[in-house]
Amino acid sequence: MEKEKKTFKMKYLGVNIQNRFGRALKEVKNVGFVSVLFRTPGNRIIIDDFTGAGDTYRKLEFTHIRVYENDEQIFVGTEESLIEILKNYQRNAKA
Repeated sequence: MEKEKKTFKMKYLGVNIQNRFGRALKEVKNVGFVSVLFRTPGNRIIIDDFTGAGDTYRKLEFTHIRVYENDEQIFVGTEESLIEILKNYQRNAKA
């Protein structure tokens, strides 16, 4: 019998970070926006849970993810759409 996969939705984004010396992870909770910068300038991943500004600032129904290469946006979508693309890539790579 296959085990049922337990899933839960976090209310907000969270980030685990570690300094370059490999010390203990530091958890940052209740984050609304994350930008991960790579060593190559212009390459980054942005994860955003909110839209608007001031009075129009509100939580998005689905987390938005944007991926940039050389400052050019190469992906925009949701967590689910990115995961599906990566799964398809893995299936095709094995074929």
